[in-house]
Amino acid sequence: MNTLKERMVKARKEKGLSQEALAKAVGKSQSAIAAVESGRNKETSGLITIARVLGVRPEWLETGEGAMYPVETEANAPAFDNNVNLSLKHALHKIP
Repeated sequence: MNTLKERMVKARKEKGLSQEALAKAVGKSQSAIAAVESGRNKETSGLITIARVLGVRPEWLETGEGAMYPVETEANAPAFDNNVNLSLKHALHKIP
């Protein structure tokens, strides 16, 4: 992926979003998203918000450098529901 437009299309499609849905999620018009994806607009304002919605790293989206997706750490990992935790602890306790 050499260009912003290629990376944006890839990330949007992998997320399963249309240009219209992405635009709505980030507070832009569909034509603004289309302009970036076509290469007519190379402006980078709003890329952090777009990256968050797409679930990709802003640095990757802007430059193509590094990993596409954030590395999941304990600090940013999704929290388990307490009921799941209790059920898991209960199940593990029964294992000999």
